[in-house]
Amino acid sequence: MSRHSTRGFLAALGMTLACSQQTPAPTPTRVDAPMAIVATSELPITRSVAGTVRAATVSPLAAKVMGNVVAVHVREGDRVRAGQLLLEIDGREARAARDAVERAVDGASAAVAASEANALLATTNQQRFSALRVRGSVSPAEFDEARAKATVATAELERARRALEQLVAQRAEAGVFADYANVRAPIDGVVTARFVDPGAQAAPGMPLLTVEDDRTLRVETSAPEDLAVREGDAVAIEASGERIAARVTRVVSAVDAASRSAIVQIDLPAEWRPSPWRFAPVPLPARGERVL
Repeated sequence: MSRHSTRGFLAALGMTLACSQQTPAPTPTRVDAPMAIVATSELPITRSVAGTVRAATVSPLAAKVMGNVVAVHVREGDRVRAGQLLLEIDGREARAARDAVERAVDGASAAVAASEANALLATTNQQRFSALRVRGSVSPAEFDEARAKATVATAELERARRALEQLVAQRAEAGVFADYANVRAPIDGVVTARFVDPGAQAAPGMPLLTVEDDRTLRVETSAPEDLAVREGDAVAIEASGERIAARVTRVVSAVDAASRSAIVQIDLPAEWRPSPWRFAPVPLPARGERVL
């Protein structure tokens, strides 16, 4: 056999062996995969707005009488108790008016006592003349005169009693008015503002002090009208590195015409005690966007 014939034979033998060793094709298998329907949904969006920690209860105190401020016993930052004397106004005029009404009450009380005695006498005479008239001992004119006197005495007694009642009411008002010269704390809290010093002239309606109850705090912010904020919405307030979960307590329905925003108030949990007037960013829900 020639050299070329031998090479051809060997090549054909190698191809035959290679074909006989091929791996058979795998059998197809069925695979069940989960399916989902693509739909649009609303993606929640929040926007951070600036909020301020405030006391939930604020008591501004204003003068109710006119007079010179003679003493101010507190300053900003002082802690006070309900009923504590904070400021004194010279209330001599109010006290003089109260004393005058008191004297008038005394005079009216004496007038009522005299009218009661006169009415009792007139009524007794009328009863006596009535018995004498039955026996014919007095004339009809005398009886009519006794009856008229009893009627007048009873009317005078009623007028005296009404006058006394009015003066007693005025005395109570004058007493309260005189007490307005002593300005007392209406609540437990902290003095956050002082507007007057001794020697200032106070007048009704003039601001004097502000007391805030710092035991109950809230965050107050101004939310633009495009934010979808509702009462009861959950929010997470951030302040001093803390994140506090809270809920929107109140949304003022009226929108400010200039800023196009509404006041939003968020009560803080009792266990969180930040300082009032601290800045607190508040992420509020905005209107969502439609996404796949």
